[in-house]
Amino acid sequence: MPGKQAWAADNNLRIGIVTFRGATDVEAGFVSYIRQAGLQAEFDHYDIARDLTRLPEIVAELKARDTKLVLTWGTSVTQGITGTYAPKTDLRPLPCPVVFALVTAPVVSGIVQSLTGCERPITGVFHVASLEQQMQAIQSYTPFKTIGMLYTPTENNSVVTKQLLHDLLNSQKKKLIALPIPVNAQGQAGTMDKLRYLITELLDELKQQRCEWLYLPPDSLVGSLAKELIIPAAHQRGLATFASTEQLMDAGSLIGLVCSYFEVGQFAGFKAMQILRGKQFAGQIPVETIKKYKLKINSNSARVLGKIPPLELFGVASFQ
Repeated sequence: MPGKQAWAADNNLRIGIVTFRGATDVEAGFVSYIRQAGLQAEFDHYDIARDLTRLPEIVAELKARDTKLVLTWGTSVTQGITGTYAPKTDLRPLPCPVVFALVTAPVVSGIVQSLTGCERPITGVFHVASLEQQMQAIQSYTPFKTIGMLYTPTENNSVVTKQLLHDLLNSQKKKLIALPIPVNAQGQAGTMDKLRYLITELLDELKQQRCEWLYLPPDSLVGSLAKELIIPAAHQRGLATFASTEQLMDAGSLIGLVCSYFEVGQFAGFKAMQILRGKQFAGQIPVETIKKYKLKINSNSARVLGKIPPLELFGVASFQ
């Protein structure tokens, strides 16, 4: 592969961590794994606070500090640092090998050409069960014909998920009603009062269109509003909620098929060690996901909605 290079660990090793919206269990798991592996390293944490315009400055600093590897959080941050293969070629030079986490669809998003290999020093971990598995989990709770979804149009994770889910449900003779949360170019929607009004309007529309479930995608804005606003308002309208991530399940969703953010971070740490200590070229390390997802049910949400889980789920799901 062109440009192939190995980065070896040394006593002054610097690892960068670039996040989208503050610290999460992903970074905690990543750092924990590397420290337990006995690698001496300094960690530099950069948080863009949802402002993608800060990424070029961070890339410059990563290069200036001779960073040996960087962990990126989420699709937007990763794209901002690595560029994309598609839909248009943007092969920007990388500051060092990149290990990404919480990228829902790394091939569709254009970050890597294939899950099995990449010509540039990029690998990573994705964290969401297949949409087929997620829809099967919903169907196992209660059959449905129409599912609703709220998403942020400026977040690539959500836009990709919306299209893939539309195609899947269409092939199953089912329907997706996906409504965008109105935001500006920076992904901001205004005050909480404005958001409360917008969300209730959108949920009312989903209810009017006879949606039986509200699908909560891997979306940072949806995640930040889920516990306080989206999930309670959805449940008040009789819309059962399905969580695509651990964060959304912890926010009170009725059901979810999720994996641990901490374990995702540990898996990313394992891949980082293959590069730093194993001296493997990052592009030759497969992009993978956690092997086991857990079906979880929120008992309180089930009571609120009056949707008692079917008996067959009691032997396979965990309750919280």
